[in-house]
Amino acid sequence: MSAGRTVLSMVVVLGAGVGSWVMIVSRPDDQKTVIRNLPESNPARLAESRRRNIMAMQALKDTVESSDDTAGGTSGSVK
Repeated sequence: MSAGRTVLSMVVVLGAGVGSWVMIVSRPDDQKTVIRNLPESNPARLAESRRRNIMAMQALKDTVESSDDTAGGTSGSVK
């Protein structure tokens, strides 16, 4: 009886795993929609994304190179 329950529980677990995998894999329409909406798929959105990334990196670079304490810690300069 114990071996039967073990086999039955293994079949249920494996069936649930395979069922979940099939549900996830069998959605090609969703994958196409996601790929279509990526910034890289539209040249205008890609250029905008690159421009925004360049501006963000420049702001970070300026912040790092400045001598001001932008974090506002206790060891920084007092104004």
